[in-house]
Amino acid sequence: LDAMPTILAVGRNHQLLITRSAILQTVHADVVEVDAAAAARVLQEKQVDLVVLCHTLTKEEMAEIATLARRKVRAIPVLQLVPARLDAQQLDVDADAVVSVRPQALVAKVTQLLPR
Repeated sequence: LDAMPTILAVGRNHQLLITRSAILQTVHADVVEVDAAAAARVLQEKQVDLVVLCHTLTKEEMAEIATLARRKVRAIPVLQLVPARLDAQQLDVDADAVVSVRPQALVAKVTQLLPR
């Protein structure tokens, strides 16, 4: 059996992270929820397949985590969540993909980004 992919979900709002984690687990992934401060450590210690950045993070936090993810031997794709009411194109984010927080959209995008 293949090992389950690991998704690192980073955010500031614990309740949102828990909810999002439940959604992300539907793609049969191991989801690790952390705040921005812990993200760097997890990226160093664990093999992560996808980083999901919550819209609650500051721009600086997002940029820093995205940079760390890309510095890995095998660059980790970074998915940036945006509030449903915002058009992704208006945001200048340093991410490989941007998706609205709507569960169906999120699951579809995550499935696309995870290694097969």
